[in-house]
Amino acid sequence: MTSRKEPELSVEEHISYLKKSSLPTVIVEGKDDIVVYRVIEKIYGPTNISVLPVGGREAVIGIFKRRSEIDNDLFFIADKDMWCLTGVPGDFSDVQICLTHGYSLENDVIIDGNILSYMNENEKEQFEKELSVFLEWYIITLDRHLRSKDKKIQTHPEVILSNIENIEDLIRLEPDEIYPVELKSKILADPMNLVRGKSLFAVLIRQLSYKGRYARHNCLSLMEVVANSRGDRLNRIFGSVRDYFHLGQENTVV
Repeated sequence: MTSRKEPELSVEEHISYLKKSSLPTVIVEGKDDIVVYRVIEKIYGPTNISVLPVGGREAVIGIFKRRSEIDNDLFFIADKDMWCLTGVPGDFSDVQICLTHGYSLENDVIIDGNILSYMNENEKEQFEKELSVFLEWYIITLDRHLRSKDKKIQTHPEVILSNIENIEDLIRLEPDEIYPVELKSKILADPMNLVRGKSLFAVLIRQLSYKGRYARHNCLSLMEVVANSRGDRLNRIFGSVRDYFHLGQENTVV
């Protein structure tokens, strides 16, 4: 018997719920991210603060734009997403919202946790080769997305890396396209920050979870570990929550 997936609430439904709540609430995207953000409740106490996943970045932004309709004290955390390349709009330079340092929470976790250090030399070499192949497709697709918004960059790296023999077909330019040299230079200069985090993690996990590896990892377990031993990036996010709500010292996280 398979479990039924609960339907996502709309922005309107979340706003209706928040209007009835009196507990200070941190609005987050949800899904995998909640593994990290639940630690906020753990360290400050669930009776002092609530973390509410709303189903995605668009929902966080949607509620943020309508925050004046809600009397309850709210704070928002969202992925920077494409704004890491295009710049953050002025409306979101606000004390009531914290954006990730890199493209997404996953990027900040990868850097805070120094996830590349989990690899031996052979694994790191293979990771760099596969990332290079994936980025050939990613950079062209990202450029198309930035220009027209109609190209999805959420394609799982496995799809690209399992079709390496057809990579030339996957990265072929359209007749009216010019190769995005400037975008490529920018991405290659800082891929750990600027490449979509979920895609980056997927390429990493290929080297950290293969059959026969002495220790096999997955994305969620690594995110949980890093959330409980935070570095500068997650401490900045958690600290912004603490400062906004004027919370006291953290409880000891065991």
